[in-house]
Amino acid sequence: MEEARARDTSRLRVLGSSANRCKCPAGSPAVRGVILAGVHSWAEDPLDRVLARPLWPVMARPVVQYTLDWLTGAGISCVTVCGNGDTNALRTAVTGNAAPACSIQFSEDRIPRGPAGCARDAAVTCEASTLVLAYGTVIPRLDLAAMLAAHEHSGAAMTVALRGPADSASNGTARTPAGVYVISRRVLEGVSSQGYHDLKEALIPSLHRRGERVAAYPVPAGSVIPVYDTASYLRANQQLLQDFVATERVAFGFRRSGDGLVAASAHVAPDARLLGPVLVSGGARVSAGALIVGPAIIGSDCTVGSDAVITRSVIWNHVRVADRAVVDGCVLTDAAEVGSEAIARRAVWGAGGPRRRSRSVRLARLARRWVPS
Repeated sequence: MEEARARDTSRLRVLGSSANRCKCPAGSPAVRGVILAGVHSWAEDPLDRVLARPLWPVMARPVVQYTLDWLTGAGISCVTVCGNGDTNALRTAVTGNAAPACSIQFSEDRIPRGPAGCARDAAVTCEASTLVLAYGTVIPRLDLAAMLAAHEHSGAAMTVALRGPADSASNGTARTPAGVYVISRRVLEGVSSQGYHDLKEALIPSLHRRGERVAAYPVPAGSVIPVYDTASYLRANQQLLQDFVATERVAFGFRRSGDGLVAASAHVAPDARLLGPVLVSGGARVSAGALIVGPAIIGSDCTVGSDAVITRSVIWNHVRVADRAVVDGCVLTDAAEVGSEAIARRAVWGAGGPRRRSRSVRLARLARRWVPS
C-alpha cells in the first residue's frame, strides 16, 4: 500500500516547500480542499488570450483566491491547487495571501488528468477521508459546513452542488452543476493514476454502476458565481461590487464619493460624477467633467481624462482613458489605452487595442456546425 502510494505521489510535480506536509484538521471526517484550476483555453473568448481564467481579477483579486479563502474560511487547512502550464502563475497569485494556518500544495499536470484524475492525485498525498472539489473558475459563497454536514448525513459517495430555479422540478427546468463537489475518498479507488478522468461523464456514471449514491445539493441563486467568459466576468464584478458598496460600513482606506467608493490615495475632480456603484482604486485619477456610471471598477494607477465617459466596465491597472473617450461594457486590461474621443463598446481592450476572437477560432466554430452528430 505504502509502496503504491509512493509511486502515485511521484507522478505529481509538486511545487513549494509545504508540498509533503499534510495538515488536515483533526477529527472525523478529515477534509482536504482541491481547487481545479487547470483551465485549457482554446482562446474562444478574447479575455482568455490575456490571462488564465482562474487569474482574472474580480474586485482586484484573482478568482482562485476567492475559492481558496472560501475553503480556509470553513476551517479547511490543507488545500491542493491543480494547475497545468499556469501553475507557477497560480502559485505566485495565492502564495502569501492564504491564511497562515493553511498548507497549500500545487500540482502541475503536463498531460490533462481531468477533475476526477486531479482529485485522485490529491488524495494520494494525504489521509483525508473527504475531499471538497471546487473549480477555479467559480466564486463559491455557499455554506460549506452545511454542505459537508448534508453529505455526511446522507451517506452519499458524492454530493453535487446544483444551481437552477427553485421550482425547476415543477417546470421541467434542469438544474446544472455549480462547480462544487464533496467526495468521499472511497469513490476515487476506481480512478486510474494515468489518463483523463472526468467527473460528470466518467466518475458519476461509474458510481451509479457500482450502486453508490450521488446526492444533489441545491444551492440558492448567487451562492456560486461562475466566471467562464467576458460576460460572466463582468457580471461577477458587478455582483461583488454592488455587495461591497452596499455595506453601511466603509472599508478601511476608502471614502464615499457620490454613489461610489474612492481609495484614499485616489483623486476625483470635484465636478467628476460617479453614478451607481463605482469603485476607484488607489492611485487612480479621475479628471474634470468625467462621468463614471456603475457598476464600474477603476483599477490602481489609472487615468480617466477630462469629459471621458465610462459605463458598466471593469478597468484593470495602469490604464489610460483619454479626454472625451467613451468606454461602455468593456474590460480594459493592464496598461490599455483608449485614445482621445475614441469609442470602445463591449470589447476586451488591451495594451495593443481591442482583442477579438482569432479567425481560426471563428472558422473552427463554423466548421463544427457542419460536423454530423
